[in-house]
Amino acid sequence: MPSDPYHWLVLVALKALVILPLVLLAVWASRRTSASVISLLLACAVIYVPLSPFLDGLLPHITLTIPFLKHTGAFPDNIPVLEEFERNNPMPANPAEIIFQGASSINPGDVILAIWLLGALVLLVTKLWRSMNTKLWFIGSRPVADGECTLHCLKRLCSKMGIKREPWLMYNSRVHGAQAVGILRPVILLPEGFSAMPKESREMVLIHELEHIRRKDVFGRLCLELISVLFWFHPCFWITLRRYNQKSEMACDDAVLNAGYSAAQYGEVLLAEGKALAGTEGGVPKELKPRVKYLLNKATDRHSLSKAARMKFFALFMLALVPMGLVSFSPYDDELGFETIAPTEGLKAVWRLNLGRGNIVVDSSGGGHHGRINGASWVNDPERGDCLSLDGVDDFITFRAPDADWTTKDFTFCVWLKPASGSDGGGLLLRGEFNQIWSKGIGTERTGAINYAEREIILAGPRYGPNKYFLYDPGLLPSFNYFGIGTARSTVALQEDEWMHLAMVWKIKGNEARTEMYLNGEPVEVKHLQRLFVTDLSDWPTKTWMFGVSDSPIVRGNNYEGCVSDLAIYQKALSQEEVQMVKKGNFSLEQQN
Repeated sequence: MPSDPYHWLVLVALKALVILPLVLLAVWASRRTSASVISLLLACAVIYVPLSPFLDGLLPHITLTIPFLKHTGAFPDNIPVLEEFERNNPMPANPAEIIFQGASSINPGDVILAIWLLGALVLLVTKLWRSMNTKLWFIGSRPVADGECTLHCLKRLCSKMGIKREPWLMYNSRVHGAQAVGILRPVILLPEGFSAMPKESREMVLIHELEHIRRKDVFGRLCLELISVLFWFHPCFWITLRRYNQKSEMACDDAVLNAGYSAAQYGEVLLAEGKALAGTEGGVPKELKPRVKYLLNKATDRHSLSKAARMKFFALFMLALVPMGLVSFSPYDDELGFETIAPTEGLKAVWRLNLGRGNIVVDSSGGGHHGRINGASWVNDPERGDCLSLDGVDDFITFRAPDADWTTKDFTFCVWLKPASGSDGGGLLLRGEFNQIWSKGIGTERTGAINYAEREIILAGPRYGPNKYFLYDPGLLPSFNYFGIGTARSTVALQEDEWMHLAMVWKIKGNEARTEMYLNGEPVEVKHLQRLFVTDLSDWPTKTWMFGVSDSPIVRGNNYEGCVSDLAIYQKALSQEEVQMVKKGNFSLEQQN
């Protein structure tokens, strides 16, 4: 099912490459079939192709994977339910998105859409101009007089062909051959010298034009022309439409032969009319050659279709075309999906970061704290599979903030990290405003004023400490940095270009807090550079958390560079055994047999 007009346009263009050539092949193989039937089949094909993408979500279909299609920007790379969630619950504003906002890149989809729209408008204006010129012909037209034999001939033929509403007959000096025009009020335009033609020739020409009116060809052509305007860039549509016009003329030629006139007689009338249109004295006009050849083919079925028969054939052809439309296209060989983790005590959020495409990251805890990727790219790692890579410059991830307390309650942060070669650490998870000011603030609530301050989990160096808390210190040592409360740092660093599982545990004991850190499930020594008092400084009340950016003085401007996977937040202090469970992907902390 198309997700937007651009997606529909691309799907139709691809399906037309499958359906229309098959229909044209069937037409070629059915050369002896009635032109009335073939023209109806071609019209059905042109109408069906734009409708076929809407069957993708209703009937089973075959999906052809073409990786190049992702460069068109037409195919959605997010899970539909997440797209809907984003529309209904917009991500709160984030200052980092403004600070890191670079020059907007050109979206290839927008360029393609602009070119398509320009081409469609040019073609539509051209066709409207021609239509207006045709209508201007009526200004110089004059009706056929009541007493003329041509008018009596028209009445007789209409009665014989079952046409209840007689068309107007008008002479026009600008036309060189008879033309049926008009949708609501049919009109046949005749050249000035028409009355001088032999009686039989006049009847043959009128039968041909009346058959166009009986078949509603003027309206049918209008509908198909509008479709061709939408798909002006697609050769299959133009070839099919040209073939339809040719078969429509042949179907009306059949009506002349079915009226009892010989192919030779009618062929001469066609050649004379064709020469008048071309303004030549000799030779056969190119577009008439297939029609003349068709007239002379005695093995061809020339039955015309009644209105009831046309309706039955239309329904039959549309049903027959359905299987051809059950081929869909996608740049991806699988459908995105995610599993929700069973409710677990203390679990606040789990961002697996493993979808492999799209700009939405899923909170698998079921809490709906989905995030948004800002610049970070998906990579397929040989060890961890699909994960996110941040460039250390302006890539980051924004998460909807879970209801988690980083200060007055036990708290655990777990994540898989692979710092890039040459990485100097930087910010990991920030709970603050990202205003490049490491600060505290004062807010109000019903019970009175509250103090709050920023928090950040970082990778830093070994130098900062007493009297050096505002020293810029890059490195790969996992650290807590809490404004106004304290700082704790691991004595063991992460390794460049190597996946390591990091767990940082905040434990409350009275009015103090202690931290524990684990690398790959094993405890490491932690230095508490400041005594961690749980003061009245509450967590910064932000609606979003940011991963990959830095705000504290120790790492300010130093953003994380490397890969990340499986970020989990618990409102409890995990034990070493539980940390090892999370390391293995057991976020529900269930005992495995």
